[in-house]
Amino acid sequence: MISRGSLFLAAVMAASALMFVPAAPAQAGKQKLGRTVLVGGNAAHRRKYQRWIDAARVNVKMPRTKVLFRESNCPDTSGIAACVIAPRFFATKLRFYIPRVLLTPQYYDPVDTKNTVLHELGHVYDFKYNDDHHRGGWLAIFGIPGPFYSDEKNPPYEKFAVGYSYCAAGFSYERALTRFEFDVYEHTFTPEQYAATCAMLKPAPKPPA
Repeated sequence: MISRGSLFLAAVMAASALMFVPAAPAQAGKQKLGRTVLVGGNAAHRRKYQRWIDAARVNVKMPRTKVLFRESNCPDTSGIAACVIAPRFFATKLRFYIPRVLLTPQYYDPVDTKNTVLHELGHVYDFKYNDDHHRGGWLAIFGIPGPFYSDEKNPPYEKFAVGYSYCAAGFSYERALTRFEFDVYEHTFTPEQYAATCAMLKPAPKPPA
């Protein structure tokens, strides 16, 4: 039996590193802003995940995006694994794979399962909103030379998704530290780096009227 901790590890380990085909992201300024909407799958399960996505504290400025929801294991992976697949040149919609088993009593954990969903949402944010300027700004926070997309063991784009998931959940720095036991990407950060990560993901405040 897979423990909750190892289940979360497996889910995060198989994020889009295995399935991502880099492509030039769409520019948010040229699209309607809105929410990431899951399409397809079991309606009750989709609504549960959608509530978590809608409550994320960092995705307000994303382009309006529809993502195909698939309740199955990430293709071509072993174990229990979640991922987002970005088709080449975005010819079709992003595909969001979350294994159905994550909602079964044996494996469901309200924090771990939600964090898995928010981690994958971080990849959606990256694919649909980030550009080289945003990615470079994130790399600068941590003094990482890049490239953002690399095939190293703990690539920057996975660490970005880790930080996104913590900020999206509204974790304090202290709360985020408790997640390190589940974090296979070894993404450590100082309080200042964590604050800067969350700040760059949130929409700028509206100027006074």
